[in-house]
Order: sequence, then structure tokens, then C-alpha cells
Amino acid sequence: MNREIKICDECESEYFANASEMMKLCPDCSHYLYGYKNCDHEFLNGRCSKCYWNGRSSDYVNGLKSIKWEPISLSELQDLIEAGVSKLSVEDREFWKAISIKPAKWKELQYGAEGNGFWVVAIKDSNVIWYNDIEEGFNISTFTQYGEIAKYYTEQDELQWSIRKIKKAP
Repeated sequence: MNREIKICDECESEYFANASEMMKLCPDCSHYLYGYKNCDHEFLNGRCSKCYWNGRSSDYVNGLKSIKWEPISLSELQDLIEAGVSKLSVEDREFWKAISIKPAKWKELQYGAEGNGFWVVAIKDSNVIWYNDIEEGFNISTFTQYGEIAKYYTEQDELQWSIRKIKKAP
């Protein structure tokens, strides 16, 4: 099999073009810079046999790798909720009271494992409002199974924005 090889604009490693979701970045750089799914690297003779990356990273990406992410605590989340609710109209507060739940961690299969899921704070029909503490913002996603967010999103909305969006959703 003849696979197209590209050179990453960030780390300058060669990589298989079809192994990355971005045209000019290897899977590793696209993951750390933009949150795309990384390759599950398997190294053989100094290169990943799946994506052909050589294991090197730029200084900038190495700096990102060294930052230890911590999931948001429940008390920090409650502060964000209170701040968002305080910015709502009386009508939107009544709507919030109808859909809000006690914050609960729900599974999310793509990025949720490290923080044991994401905090869901409201449910309306088959939609949830949840806090993405990786991106630091509220999101709206669907669910088909209670306790599991169906799709990962990277919105960085304040709570009141998500409440207004879900209120308008069909």
C-alpha cells in the first residue's frame, strides 16, 4: 500500500496524510493544538506504525503537554451556574427552574474519560446542557441513553446563553 506522506507544519515530523483530521498537522499536533482525536500510537523502529509520526513535538506542543488539566469541582461549577442564572430574565429563570437538575457527571465517550465525564446541569426533552471543563464553557448536546452525552462540542458559552438556546430549540 502506498500512503501519501506529509510534513507537519508544527513539529516538522512526517506523517501519513490520511491519519490526521487536519491537512497540515500530524495527529499529535492536531490533538494538542485543536482537540482532534489523536492516533493510538504504536512505535516500531522509531515511528508510529499507524500514522508514521516520529514521536517528536515542537517546544510549544511540549509546553501544552506539560500542563496538567484538572476537572472543574462541583463548587466551582455551582459558582458558574449562579453567575449565569443571575443574568437571566424572570421568564428565563422560570424556564431554568423547570429544566435544571442537580449537577451530575455523565459519560462522554470521546473526551470524557479523563475527568470521569462532564457535569450535566439541565435536561429538556432529549437535550442536555453540560459544562465542558476542557474548553471551559457550557454546551447543548442530545442524548439517547440517560447518563451519556451523545456528542462532544467545544462551545465556550456562558450558562445564560445555553439556556436561551435550548429554550428556542424545537
